[in-house]
Amino acid sequence: MGVTRAYLSVGNFTLEWNEFLPTPAPNFITFLFDESERYTKEEFEDEDCDTSNSEIPEKYITELGFKFTVKRCKEVMDSYGFTMSFFTEIYKFLRKDLRDILMAEYYEKANNKNDYKIINDIDALSPEKEISSYIEFMRHSVATNFKNGVFKEKKQLSIPLVKKPIRISAHEYIFSSDPDIKENTVDFSSLLYFLLENCFKAPPFVLLVTLLFNEYNLIDYPEIMWLMYLRLMTEIATEDSIVDLCLNDLLRTTDDTNTFIEEIKLDSSLFLIKKINLYNTLFKILFENQQDLWEINAKSKSKLLISSLDTDELNSYDKGQALEELVDALFSTHPKFRVTDKRYVTGDEEIDLVIQNNVEKPFWIALQSPLIFFECKNWSKPVGTKELRDFEGKMRNHRNIARIGLFLSYKGFTTECIDELKRAGRDTQMVILISKEDIITYINGNITLIEWLENLIVKFK
Repeated sequence: MGVTRAYLSVGNFTLEWNEFLPTPAPNFITFLFDESERYTKEEFEDEDCDTSNSEIPEKYITELGFKFTVKRCKEVMDSYGFTMSFFTEIYKFLRKDLRDILMAEYYEKANNKNDYKIINDIDALSPEKEISSYIEFMRHSVATNFKNGVFKEKKQLSIPLVKKPIRISAHEYIFSSDPDIKENTVDFSSLLYFLLENCFKAPPFVLLVTLLFNEYNLIDYPEIMWLMYLRLMTEIATEDSIVDLCLNDLLRTTDDTNTFIEEIKLDSSLFLIKKINLYNTLFKILFENQQDLWEINAKSKSKLLISSLDTDELNSYDKGQALEELVDALFSTHPKFRVTDKRYVTGDEEIDLVIQNNVEKPFWIALQSPLIFFECKNWSKPVGTKELRDFEGKMRNHRNIARIGLFLSYKGFTTECIDELKRAGRDTQMVILISKEDIITYINGNITLIEWLENLIVKFK
């Protein structure tokens, strides 16, 4: 019998199915291939076996898979709508979870100022730019045979019965030593572990995108992750490179190879169709109740973050992160708002958050503010008039697209700041002051986020 395994190899990268994970092998991807792109190898049972009973030896399939070129793969995937734009949207959806995983790695390993500078740069690029930069980085890594940048680092291995750990090159660690896989191929799981171990030696976008294919995502979203891995790797590989879907984990004895293969493709297709129908039914229910579900989730998460901000257990930096997560909980997944930029820098200005306003109610349309600027202060004292004027200055420079500015100060604002805002007439722009008490009003009240914001706008208009 052949080796029991499954993997998807694209150019210089191979992602293997782990038989110990509760997730199916990627055999559903067979719908992308034509019959002419299938390969098999058949053998009869061992010649040394007892054949005295004159029975015909059983036939085994020892290899099973599909192959085509990267160029052909991209054409087929694009025809199904599996474009890079499609998968970039999925990356945006998952990015916050990926960011949380990476931040945990960062905080565990950080020990100097340079490390914290890298942590602060985690949101420097847009998701689209992160994907395109990742592709360029990996292309360059392939061209240098993975001896550039972070791959100059050594990997330390502890070996049983050997007192001192040994150090090997990144090349030795991440490249597959499996004789059944094409030579000079990177094992993607090893690549992920190596990058996490050397997280401060690689750009944040490299880690974020590689983390897409962690074992939890492969368990939770197997169909999406395998297809996304395939599409992303085709962008890195040359068009004449080979895509190899090996499905040896499905091997068994058979009298009719063609029937066996057709059964695999049919079962895989039916499985995918069944799952799509199930998701469509579920999503229909969720979409009908999307607003209510979002409000419940946002308020629950905000309550937990408020509690953490009110304790003395967090230092000022961690409290700043918690306040950022609080804002994220309020806006990042709301169906009518979309966070387009964090720490948006223009010249010598920095805007903490830029939010796209998609609310279609007449009240919001009349405000003529397609973008909303958000300023966030986690000071130990109330914010004063100087900071208000600075924020208003940023808004004036972008008044054609952002007439609404939300200014959150967890400790509130000075009386002078509030009086100045109410006293001065501002026809072209509005700054809305938000305090901890305002957020608690939203969390504990029977009110939606949009209604809450409308009340605040009327209050300061």
